Amino acid sequence: MKTKSKLKLLLQTNFALPTDKVEVSSPRNDDSHFEINIYSEQFNSLSLIQRNRLVLKLINPLLESKEVHAVSLKLTPLNND
Repeated sequence: MKTKSKLKLLLQTNFALPTDKVEVSSPRNDDSHFEINIYSEQFNSLSLIQRNRLVLKLINPLLESKEVHAVSLKLTPLNND
């Protein structure tokens, strides 16, 4: 399984609410540099640092194994007003 697919599956498993949206792209098409966009109500009560820590903790095994070399995160709360 390609790293991009692993990454997306991992994130979709952890952000599985019906309103959650996970996008993973590889702008360099090299399967080691990624842009991750997640839109989730789970972020509503979290600060930006807390959101980043949460996602980095989830993908840490892929970072440590060097499957993922670089990642850019855009983590957006979905306010349910």
